[in-house]
Amino acid sequence: MLHISLVGVGGDKIAEGTWHRSCKMLELFRIARRSKPRLQIQLLYGISKLNSQMSLDFLDRNLECVSFTVYLSEAAKKVQPFRLGTAVAAIKDDGSVVTWGDVDDGGDSSSVADKLKKGIVQVAGNYGAFAAGVVQVAETSHAFAAVKEDGSVVTWGGAGCGGDSSWVADKLQGVVQVAETSHAFAAVKEDGSVVTWGGAGCGGDSSWVADKLQEDVGQVTGTYSAFAAVNHDGSVITWGGAACGGDSSSVADKLQGVVQVVGTSNACAAVREDGSVVTWGKAAYGGDSSSVADKLQGVVKVAGNYDAFAAVKEDGSVVTWGDADDGGDSSSVADRLQGVVQVAETSHAFAAVKEDGSVVTWGGAGCGGDSSWVADKLQGVVQVAGTSNAFAAVKDDGSVVTWGGAACGGDSSSVAYKLQEGVVQRRWICRDWGKAAYGGDSSSVADKLQEGVVQVTGNYGAAAAVKEDGSVVTWGSAFCGGDRSSVADKLQEGVVQVAETSHAFAAVKEDGSVVTWGGAGCGGDSSWVADKLQEDVGQVTGTYSAFAAVNHDGSVITWGGAACGGDSSSVANKLQEGVVQVAGTSNAFAAVKDDGSVVTWGGAACGGDSSSVAYKLQEGVVQVVGTSNACAAVREDGSVVTWGKAAYGGDSSSVADKLQEGVVHVTGNYGAAAVKEDGSVVTLGSAFCGGDSSSVADKLQAGVVQVAGTSNAFAAAKEDGSVVTWGNAARGGDSSSVADRLQEGVVKVAGNYDAFAAVKEDGSVLTWGDADDGGDSSSVADRLQEGVVQVAGN
Repeated sequence: MLHISLVGVGGDKIAEGTWHRSCKMLELFRIARRSKPRLQIQLLYGISKLNSQMSLDFLDRNLECVSFTVYLSEAAKKVQPFRLGTAVAAIKDDGSVVTWGDVDDGGDSSSVADKLKKGIVQVAGNYGAFAAGVVQVAETSHAFAAVKEDGSVVTWGGAGCGGDSSWVADKLQGVVQVAETSHAFAAVKEDGSVVTWGGAGCGGDSSWVADKLQEDVGQVTGTYSAFAAVNHDGSVITWGGAACGGDSSSVADKLQGVVQVVGTSNACAAVREDGSVVTWGKAAYGGDSSSVADKLQGVVKVAGNYDAFAAVKEDGSVVTWGDADDGGDSSSVADRLQGVVQVAETSHAFAAVKEDGSVVTWGGAGCGGDSSWVADKLQGVVQVAGTSNAFAAVKDDGSVVTWGGAACGGDSSSVAYKLQEGVVQRRWICRDWGKAAYGGDSSSVADKLQEGVVQVTGNYGAAAAVKEDGSVVTWGSAFCGGDRSSVADKLQEGVVQVAETSHAFAAVKEDGSVVTWGGAGCGGDSSWVADKLQEDVGQVTGTYSAFAAVNHDGSVITWGGAACGGDSSSVANKLQEGVVQVAGTSNAFAAVKDDGSVVTWGGAACGGDSSSVAYKLQEGVVQVVGTSNACAAVREDGSVVTWGKAAYGGDSSSVADKLQEGVVHVTGNYGAAAVKEDGSVVTLGSAFCGGDSSSVADKLQAGVVQVAGTSNAFAAAKEDGSVVTWGNAARGGDSSSVADRLQEGVVKVAGNYDAFAAVKEDGSVLTWGDADDGGDSSSVADRLQEGVVQVAGN
């Protein structure tokens, strides 16, 4: 037996006790971390740095007492931009946070700005909210969570994605880490307990394992819809979407002695203290590691991207598995994967930093897997971080090298002069014009729109702006919701989201209640479900004349035009739980559940009847997008299933061979455009509406990072900052009038019914399409020369 003392650099005794020589150093690391939970820990024996996988038997057997030095430092301010969302949060070296990007996804943190001035150590984000505090920032798809150095948490963004943590606010003290799934957060406290909030079906509800999360948890990791918690004793607890790693019963007997758990979107990998690895979840996403099982010994760390894992071994070699195209197959660079000290990931690629400071990349070329064009600069690298589709490498001279998708951070030329030295790290975060009767004239409320606007939403004839104080300002046609006077007292504060139908609006408040106004027959009158809209609503989506509200418990409430989805009684039994997303066409809804199945209702011909493809919608769906009269479901294998009116994209048989794999996103107007992981675009639906892209096919083979639509045309933003358009010329399909200005520098394109607006990296805006509907912005051109961060259309 050995008597061991853990002593700080200044000589202060941190802990002491007696251990058997067969014990791992891991236990000592845990004790040191518990005593200093927010600091980075290193253990030294003399001048030798110790590894948590080492056994105590390395010491001289004649020793009976020994002291290890505990070296404490501030945790690296890690930058982890959300991989699928559209907002970024940057932690500065003074502990403050800067956010930008899509305001709906947490890009505007003005409502909590006073809490983000200092002390931030982590920010976390998901599909729509942020939480901060701030030693760490995490994100879901529409929210952020920031952990502050005092252990408190600040959240902002989409309430249904965790941006509203008010119902657990009293418990969010003493937090040391926040983890995220797509729609929920989990906070680990210094006492080892865990607090969860956000989408119930995505791990926000941990009640069924609550008794196991009261103490001793050291780390939590999230996949798309599940969490895994590692206890200090090396055991693992999982909850959330079963298919995405929330059910680990098949490997429960192996989940002992675990020191790290990492997730892809739908699977988990646990590193054990003996260096072995246990995997579970969906096989295609890395849940099955049987093909490399014999190599998974001596592993010290695992990294995961969307659907592949990479394990770094103690000898510096790397083992990969999962989707081959996305980094699961590293055979092309296998000879170079020696001496690796770190592996970073984007959504579909990996980058390995070697001990000599060089970098090796593999996986999806458009997502940073190909670094050949900056290869000569990748020497002396000390750290690499990834966004969704790009990498940034920090060099030992403080300069930064970027590569991958230009629109996702791969092109840093516009700020190159600021990245020459001194970099320690980084993260990503309304004027009107057009027809006055449709919201183009906001002069009547101009004084209220001078500052503080965080979201603008438009319907057929009106617009609604949400301000940072939670109030709402409306203008345009009174019949369409431009006059909110009947509910004005309810819209003075607390609003976090506004959704629209053709003639009405619905506002979700931070207390989970919903306020509606505008055309009664289009959802503006919600009185018959008012008792159900008093609390717990996280998200609202609209069709032409109906709304669907998703509650935090995964249930759905509908109202408005019955034929357009306002009546969901035919599928009510399927909408009681587990819903994580609802998408709408003009007359129907489609709900994605946490088991990957899809439920549809509303106008049968417009996507409400999916019986013809029902067998393909039982599992594996990760996203549904609505065109005007059809639906497209993206499956976890990258294939696409369509249904609804053929002319609107419901029939994809003509391009079926191109939609079998690799699709990452679908955009819908009266037709549909699918962006693939290689940056190519596949179109379907009416040729008149952009379903035929043959005239620009050569430009859509690679490099596309975003597609936006008007009613009858599409615009594709490419990674080089250029834009390609096609479809109905009068509605934005012809951009020749501004073609010379669309060759570079565009970062985002937005469309309304028949015009486009492009935001450039210098903050200026270009418009084209129908002049009366916003295609001509000459009347406000002097105000659109700089400083624009978002454009919204109705």
